[in-house]
Amino acid sequence: MSRVLHIEDDPRNRLLVRKLLAGEGHEVIDATDGLEGVRAALTTRPDLVLVDLNIPGLDGYELLDAVRSSPETQDLPVILLSARAGEEAAIRGLQAGADDYLPKPFSGRELLARVRAHLDLSRLRRQAAADIGAERRRLEQTLQQLPVGVMLAEAPSRRVVLGNRQAAEILGHGILPDAPDGDYDGYELLTLERERVKRDDGPLARAIRLGEVVEDADMLYRTGSGRVIILRISAAPIRAEDGTVVAGVLVFQDVSERVRTERLLAAQRDILALVASGVSLPRTLESIVTCVEQLSEFDAWASILLRSADGQRLEGGAAPNLPAAYNEAIDGLQIGPAAGSCGTAAYRGETVIVSDTSTDPLWAEYRELAAEHGLRACWSTPIRADDGELVGTLAVYYAEPREPRAEDHRVVDLLARTAGVAIGRARDAETRARRLAELQRSLLPRALPDVPGIRAAVSFHPEERGSEVGGDFYDLFSLPGDAWGFVVGDVCGHGTEAAAVTAFTRHTTRAVARLERRPSGVLSIVNDELRASDHDRFCTALYGRFEPIADGIQLTLACGGHPPPLVRRADGHVETVRARGPLLGVFDDAEFPETIVDLGPGDTLLLYTDGLIERNPRVSDDAGLRTLVASLRAGDADGLLAELERNAFGSPPDPLPDDAAVLAIQVLSPQPGGADPEGTGAPVLVHAMAT
Repeated sequence: MSRVLHIEDDPRNRLLVRKLLAGEGHEVIDATDGLEGVRAALTTRPDLVLVDLNIPGLDGYELLDAVRSSPETQDLPVILLSARAGEEAAIRGLQAGADDYLPKPFSGRELLARVRAHLDLSRLRRQAAADIGAERRRLEQTLQQLPVGVMLAEAPSRRVVLGNRQAAEILGHGILPDAPDGDYDGYELLTLERERVKRDDGPLARAIRLGEVVEDADMLYRTGSGRVIILRISAAPIRAEDGTVVAGVLVFQDVSERVRTERLLAAQRDILALVASGVSLPRTLESIVTCVEQLSEFDAWASILLRSADGQRLEGGAAPNLPAAYNEAIDGLQIGPAAGSCGTAAYRGETVIVSDTSTDPLWAEYRELAAEHGLRACWSTPIRADDGELVGTLAVYYAEPREPRAEDHRVVDLLARTAGVAIGRARDAETRARRLAELQRSLLPRALPDVPGIRAAVSFHPEERGSEVGGDFYDLFSLPGDAWGFVVGDVCGHGTEAAAVTAFTRHTTRAVARLERRPSGVLSIVNDELRASDHDRFCTALYGRFEPIADGIQLTLACGGHPPPLVRRADGHVETVRARGPLLGVFDDAEFPETIVDLGPGDTLLLYTDGLIERNPRVSDDAGLRTLVASLRAGDADGLLAELERNAFGSPPDPLPDDAAVLAIQVLSPQPGGADPEGTGAPVLVHAMAT
């Protein structure tokens, strides 16, 4: 038996309808106005409502609105009865929310047929709703058993209608209110670079809007507590039989620990690779700081401070995302028992955690500085080199008071050890470079001597080879009488053996030149000594001596496999001195022909090693060097050499694949040692002399 609520103010109509419905076995509840009808609908829970459109209190439309507005009665089937006939009246009634519209007068059979049809349809709806509810409960129970978070959203609104307990636990909140407007919704999904994902670009939105299937996408999510976790997300559309997308499903799990571990180990490998490849320390430390920030579960800024050489202060190492003014203010921070988090950590040699910089006494001196830049919490860990020496600190800052989690400690501890390796290696490299420079300087003259009437200038650019000294050398020294000797050479190879041969060749040349007047003889003796030594090396060298003549100086040169020198005349004209001879230390009874060159005032002799012209993209060969020297505008030796350096090596100098030495000897007066100042530059005179 079904219960029918009939709302009618005309008693005759009420009686007629009651008889018709009672004859079919229905229970009839009468109401005489709209207000009474609404109360009866809420209290008697009828199966169907018959309502006359023109009733007092609330008319049929108002009553219908009240019924549809209540969750308890919104699904009741409602048939409007009205004396208003016609299609327009029926359409209005149906648009108002009625299930059917029956104009008066109507036959009893028609009323009963419509009541019967709507009661049957209502029973089917209730049964379907019950079945759906049971299915939903089974689905919810199934979802609760899954070890992952699951959310279902309807299409096309994308409103989330179902989520399991795991979803709420992972996200830190339940289903959020729908936000259909604006670029973002309440779910704070981020890319791995921490950029906020717009509501139309999220995996679930793409599944519903575009029908896309997303599988195992790693993304960040800011939970209800403010933590940033890593989610592994899959999303797919749910389609009707005709292929229309009717919903979307999102499946996700918190993979923060696993992914952070993977990313941490990968970052450590990358950073160690930077160290091994010789990347600069600032760049390496910046990579470490960036890694700490990216792996933090909360928004954070990181910094590395380096212990000063005197061990008393901390100096800036890397803090790319902290305010520049803050970095400047703490640069040179004094290490002490109450020097913020970093200075105290360096003093104690242990991690120092300050959860609130506005109240902790360790930050008393820096409280205003921290507040000015929004730094409310800071914890700092000492950085130690491989030998255990404290070399710096690694700090993490937060914008809100908080303490680091265990995962944060794990990340920072590992990266602090990595930073210790980088800093220790950099300091070792500095020590090696300093010793290398000292060794390199020991192989060369400390300074060029003052030569009367001559201006000499030298340039030396060592190859960037790490821990090995090169073999290029030069020298300028006095000889008996008014003569002077000079030599430029290049020992093959690098390292300690090359350094030994460099020192041997340079000092042997100096010693022999004081006893042997002819340059050819000097090189011949040096060649014999090299061959007789236990050094398995050869070298190139250009040795010469110059003496004053009436109108300048006269050079006598001998070449041992070395690049030929250039003469730049006072008028800018450039000539190549064709001096040739075999390598030193290779051939027995080698001969070294001599070449004689006269230089006048303003003339400059340029001697160089092959690093200037070999594998140098700026100066490709002898001809290129000659063209470059001819283009120089400077007149004096220092200016010529400085201009040559800028053009040949760049400014600042580019890294070189080989050592490069350049020696410039320029005539200032026509006769060093008191010769007649008159005279002009003479052409190059070449004389081959057998030894």
